[in-house]
Amino acid sequence: MLPNALADRDGDTHLIAMYTPLFAALSEFAMFCFTQRAFFADVGDPLAETSPPPPEGHVPGLWLLRYTLAGGKVEERHREQFTPRDPVRYDISLYLGYLMARFVWFHEYAHCFNGHVAYVQENAIALRLYEVSEPSKGAPRAAQPAQPGPRDDELRCLELDADEAAMWATLQVQETDRENLESFASLDRSLRKRLTLFGAYAMTWLFEEFQNYMESNTGLDHPAPYLRLQNMVHLARQHFTAPEDQELQRVVLKEFDHIASVIPNMYRSDNLMRDISDPWLIGELQRQLARLDALRPALAPYRYAPVAGS
Repeated sequence: MLPNALADRDGDTHLIAMYTPLFAALSEFAMFCFTQRAFFADVGDPLAETSPPPPEGHVPGLWLLRYTLAGGKVEERHREQFTPRDPVRYDISLYLGYLMARFVWFHEYAHCFNGHVAYVQENAIALRLYEVSEPSKGAPRAAQPAQPGPRDDELRCLELDADEAAMWATLQVQETDRENLESFASLDRSLRKRLTLFGAYAMTWLFEEFQNYMESNTGLDHPAPYLRLQNMVHLARQHFTAPEDQELQRVVLKEFDHIASVIPNMYRSDNLMRDISDPWLIGELQRQLARLDALRPALAPYRYAPVAGS
């Protein structure tokens, strides 16, 4: 009953998994966002929404888990607080939840495809890679590390690499019109890209909330969630330079303002834009990305590669 995901390997078979509470949390968060009139106000009829506060003041995305584990039963009043009233906004809220889940899947897939899982196992750094470290533990360690001493810096680099791969892949699905959820493939591409980018950015905020909920010391072997967000913002600014894409990114960051008034500790666009130029954040991000570049030759033997003659 934890909001988590993992990448693992058994022999020559790589495995990725998402715990059911994580998918429930993503759906809950996405649906709540679309109950807010100002959020993606060009979708459906926002005036049909009532912009409710979160039930019992809980963070959307963790309310259902906390409430049911405490013995609570979902009632009609809860549906009113978490379900968009406008049918179009309801459908698009489900799509946003799917897009956020896709980001997680691609992130875990990147851990396998980019050689991360095999690397940490073969070098006795970790048994598998969790999205959020299990409660009160770091990333699971091999019983007898081949190389004594902390390897958390390497693990943080792998998370940044997986984030970059996941964000790039999810955006390319939309950029090249390869959306395979048929109910949403006909949506305007710009809307699909906005939802995709917002979902990727919002995942970092949810990761921090999950980390707090699980009392995890993820900070030891994962980059700070806010640093992960800044890395993705920098990546988007570098790779999507067309004027329409620059405007799209600005609009996406503004969407955080539309839910920050009702969701505790939510990002705000002015803070995000201010921190893009923060010297400490830039320095720390550059340090970790430089460490990742230095690590890539060691990862290369473990990456997926086409089989000759196939």
